Amino acid sequence: MNRIILVLIICGIGIGSCKMRSKTTTGYSPDLSSDDYSNWIKLSGKWYGILDSKDGKSEWLAQHNPDGTYVIQFKITDKTGTIEKMVESGEWGLSGNIFFTTFKYSGAGDTKTPVDATDPYNRDAYKILKLDETSFKYEHVRTGIKLEAQKVAKDFSLK
Repeated sequence: MNRIILVLIICGIGIGSCKMRSKTTTGYSPDLSSDDYSNWIKLSGKWYGILDSKDGKSEWLAQHNPDGTYVIQFKITDKTGTIEKMVESGEWGLSGNIFFTTFKYSGAGDTKTPVDATDPYNRDAYKILKLDETSFKYEHVRTGIKLEAQKVAKDFSLK
């Protein structure tokens, strides 16, 4: 009886280690679905959004590159008409219906300044509410703010 239990334990360890190697290779994550790939392709490109508030208007132009990097230009106009422009860049990604960004640099070109990588404020997650080839609606997980962007041509720019 003890020998049978020992054999079962050894077989279980052997099978478990094979499963562990397989899971380690894939990172405990199942293969991506065709929707996952499709959403990555849909989100790649240039997106323009605008958000009106009691304090003014925020516009953004986000370039999501297929390699998972992004650059976002912001144009913020306060209620007095004062305009502030900013640029940030970093990495973006998808996991199921969650879109996320990691802000790594402020500024553009030769003036890119690294931001504090230890500051969790520089990471954002958004629930995707709608995504197709021309429209992207999403909700910031922490704040609940809903945003919407439209896909634009490669040569589109903020004025």
